[in-house]
Amino acid sequence: MITNALLTALLIPLLAMAGRTFQYFHEKRRESRQREFDSYHRLIRKLVEPKPSHEMRLDRQIAVVFELRHYRRYRHLTRRMLQGLCETTWREASPRLLSEAALTLRYVTPRTLPKSERLEPTGG
Repeated sequence: MITNALLTALLIPLLAMAGRTFQYFHEKRRESRQREFDSYHRLIRKLVEPKPSHEMRLDRQIAVVFELRHYRRYRHLTRRMLQGLCETTWREASPRLLSEAALTLRYVTPRTLPKSERLEPTGG
């Protein structure tokens, strides 16, 4: 028969170990989210900062627009940002860039949105 003392002796270390395990995974998740945040914002900076060579910038922008698909946590922001860029800054942009933006918008737009909110870039 298990006595209270034995139960307490087993339970206290188990609770301490569970607490440490939770703390470890919580910290790892926080670090992962910070890396994702930094990476996403680095991509956004690459997308909107001007560079001297237009063609090099265009190819870089297309690659960045594609990579934005992989940031699921930021998909709503990505959708709004790309729609805004396509409607304003990129109005006269390269058809290649607009095409990639349209593909990315299709990818990040939730299927549950009403059709009126599933705007895609026009032009090019």
